[in-house]
Parts: sequence; structure tokens; C-alpha cells
Amino acid sequence: MSSDPEREWIEDRFSHASDAYDRAVLWLSGGAAALSIAFVDDIASDTVEARGLTLTAWILLALAVMLITASHLVAVLATKVAADRLKVRGAEDQARYDQLTAKIDRRNRYAAGLSIAAGGSLGLGLIALGIFAYENLPTTT
Repeated sequence: MSSDPEREWIEDRFSHASDAYDRAVLWLSGGAAALSIAFVDDIASDTVEARGLTLTAWILLALAVMLITASHLVAVLATKVAADRLKVRGAEDQARYDQLTAKIDRRNRYAAGLSIAAGGSLGLGLIALGIFAYENLPTTT
């Protein structure tokens, strides 16, 4: 851990923001899927059109959950490597320290990419659900 208080504060804020993002993707994906199931079952069951949009949305929402879960797993693995790196001491172990640092950086990049993909999948799933809902709203004449 760095001895620079500002750096520690920034890293702590980043960690909290990342955790909040992961939770938001999980909750929004699950909530959107649950609401869409209720919509199809209770409101639009007699006039459901564009079922492919619903299926696409559900697949995208499930993909968002899987991606954010994978991102979390990769981040946990990076944290384990960081803990291993703390055990490396002395100049003779500098090569090992550098190797572990590179491994941590690589896993953090993978986790970030998976999180971004999860957000994209969530967004596309919500768009598909929005189009589906619009096409199936009862019309007043």
C-alpha cells in the first residue's frame, strides 16, 4: 500500500465506485428481467408482439450478469496476486515483484473490460425491453 494519503484516498474512492457500479449492473439487470416478465405475464400476455425482442433482452441481461460476475472473479484473483506480491521482499526478488505487478495489471484490465461489456449488455438489453414495451403498450382509441 502506498504511503501517499492522497493516492490511498483515490484508490479507495475508485474501489467504492467500482463496487457500486458492479452492484448497479446486477440489480438493474435482475430488476429489468423481473419487470419484463411481469409485463409479459400480466399486461401484454394477450397481445405480445416482437417476442424476439424479449428473448434478446433477456439474453443480454443474463449476459450482463455473467460478465459482471466474471469481472468480480478476475478482480478477486488480482487481489490474491496483490497479496502474494506483499510477501516478496528484497532487491533479489525484484524480478518476481515485477512479474506479479504485471499479472495484477493484466487482470485489472480484464476486469475493467468485462465491467464495460456488462454495462453495454445491460444498456442494449434495456433498449430492447423499451422497444418491446412500446410495441406492446395498450393503445387508446
